[in-house]
Formats: sequence, structure tokens, C-alpha cells
Amino acid sequence: MPAQYKLIWIYLLDNCDDAGVFDADWQVVGFFVGFLEINEEAIIDVFKGRITKIEGDTYIVDKFIEFQ
Repeated sequence: MPAQYKLIWIYLLDNCDDAGVFDADWQVVGFFVGFLEINEEAIIDVFKGRITKIEGDTYIVDKFIEFQ
């Protein structure tokens, strides 16, 4: 996995709630990981099986509760 996506993954794990739910603002994520151009479709493709889109810009990190 490219470094950009590893940083995004760590950001997602650190900023989701206790159930693994994350309200995505990809511009903010890009700012914090240092990559201003973030393609949402590419993120969904790279993290397929790891995150699931619930509705709108809300995602859940699969297996987050077991991880915790």
C-alpha cells in the first residue's frame, strides 16, 4: 500500500468514534496527512473490505470493535 494510503488509514483509525464510524471530510484528511488531492473513489477501492460507506459521507471501519 502506498504511503499516502497508510497515513490515511492511521488518520481514520485515530479519528473515528468508539464504534468505528467516521464522518469523512476528505479535504481535512488531505490537509492532515499532507496530500491535498484525495480521490474518494480511490480510497474506497484501496480500503475495500476495510471500510464501508454507510450513507452520505459516513463510513464505518470494518472490524474496528474487534480491534479495540
